This record gives sequence, structure tokens and C-alpha cells, in this order.
Amino acid sequence: MTGATILENKRLDFLQAFRGISALMVTVLHIRIHQNNPPSNSLYDWLFAPGAAGVDLFFIISGFIMVYTTRDNDGSFQYFYSYMVKRISRIVPVYMVLTLIYWMAMLIASDVVGSEFGYGLKDVIKSLLFYPLNVV
Repeated sequence: MTGATILENKRLDFLQAFRGISALMVTVLHIRIHQNNPPSNSLYDWLFAPGAAGVDLFFIISGFIMVYTTRDNDGSFQYFYSYMVKRISRIVPVYMVLTLIYWMAMLIASDVVGSEFGYGLKDVIKSLLFYPLNVV
């Protein structure tokens, strides 16, 4: 591995870490949304309000990373297939596990601190199957 390759990987690792931080910002914002009566004070607002910016940061960084990692794309079906298998196998299992953990945590939180969480097992199964929950 050359010095340039190591340097490129470190820069990308930094962006990946920053993307993770932006995802956590969104998670913290969602925690606040599920609270019945969030306190209104400057420290609380300072901690939770920037969470909405995490969405924008996450998608900007993700877009850059996808372009960066596919820069050697040859346009073939084989490349596309390989890319999709890697993406799905990396994302879907983590999504499923975290969705279940989040659901259980929200059920516990609703009993302990009185948070509102109006989704049941049927909704969680729909979510795990990527079926929209709020169809109008």
C-alpha cells in the first residue's frame, strides 16, 4: 500500500466519521420529537435543535462518498450488480437490527418516561419490509 493510498483512506475515514455524527444528530432530534413535553431551556434547545441539519450533512457527504467510491465504474452490469450486492448486504442487516432496537427502546421509554410512540409490531414489520407506514 502506498503512502498516497493510506492518505486517501484516512481522508475518507474522516468523512465517514462525520457522516456518522450527522446520523447521530438526526437520531437525537427524533428522540426529542417523541417526548411528550420537552423542556424549554437554552441548553436543551442547544443540544437538540441542530439535529435537523444532520439530514442535509448526511446526504451531502453520502453523495460525495458514492461518487468517490464508484469513480472506477466501467458501466457494466457486472459492476452494477456487485455494487448493489455490497450496498444491500452492508445496509439492510444493520437497518433491521437498529429498527428493532429502536422499537424496543421506544416501548421501554414510553413506560418509563411517558414518551409517545404510536407504532406497534405490525408497523415495525412493515418498516422492516420497506413498506411505507403512512400511506394517504
